[in-house]
Amino acid sequence: MKNKLFIILGYIFLALGIIGIPLPILPTTPFLLLAAVCFSKGSPKIHSWLLNHRLFGPPLRKWEEDNAISIYAKIIATTSVVLAFSLKIIALNISITFKVIIGFFLLLLLIYIWSRKSS
Repeated sequence: MKNKLFIILGYIFLALGIIGIPLPILPTTPFLLLAAVCFSKGSPKIHSWLLNHRLFGPPLRKWEEDNAISIYAKIIATTSVVLAFSLKIIALNISITFKVIIGFFLLLLLIYIWSRKSS
């Protein structure tokens, strides 16, 4: 039962990650990392498939082996976060307090990303 739950969660996170590829608002990498973790606990076969995938595999392997993120991925993540935040600031009619709170958490996210080793 536990394995099936991890497999289901893995597929949900994988789907969200794939949907996030063309959408700058939805982050791809965190969902793929969550999918890899779930598959590692639920199905070694699917986990292996994901790590050996032509597109998703290399960054996931770098993360699992070295906790490293490529410079390219860091730049893409930073650009996506800044663009998404800027669009939200312009498009949403929300209080300045809420905008500052959102900006603070996005800044923490960027600090985390840039504090990881580069591959």
